[in-house]
Amino acid sequence: MGTMVEQRRELGLRKAAVLNAVVEEYVRSGEPVGSETIADSSGLGVSSATIRNEMAALEELGFLTHPHTSAGRIPTDTGYRHYVDTQPHGARLRDAHRRAIAGYFAAFSGLNDPDAQWVVVLSVIPFFSPYLMPARMLLTSPSAGEILLALVLLAATLALALWIASRIYSAGVLLYGQRVGLRSVWRATRVAR
Repeated sequence: MGTMVEQRRELGLRKAAVLNAVVEEYVRSGEPVGSETIADSSGLGVSSATIRNEMAALEELGFLTHPHTSAGRIPTDTGYRHYVDTQPHGARLRDAHRRAIAGYFAAFSGLNDPDAQWVVVLSVIPFFSPYLMPARMLLTSPSAGEILLALVLLAATLALALWIASRIYSAGVLLYGQRVGLRSVWRATRVAR
């Protein structure tokens, strides 16, 4: 592939902007993305009909697909690759984007052999289970124990995160003698680095 400028020129600035908006919204929500959502949140300054036409063109080019006729669009492997390749050099993907993209590819590579040992292990780890367990449940029959283990680990991770958050909040109240705002927490994390 060429440089970022060449890739955007090949696709066109508006199509590239629509593709980037779809990838970012899909990573954020995990739901197929409709043209209304992009029109409302992307700031492209065009109508949802224009965005719908661009999304249809991106689908024909293989950058987007949709799970069924009335659903919004989701990025394909090619769409994700284009998104990553056109990020400015030196720019880093946000952690949420990186995790979602890794989970997406892990889920699809797991479809080749859903009973492979690494797929079974990853499907019970809290971050990967929402991606891999549904695929395994569609293609094979994981044991009730594996499903239960995945749910228990997910609940335990959530409980641990809430416990840690409550401890941080309590320490902040003790330290400052008042409710702690997000700005104070942000400053404290920046100082701790």
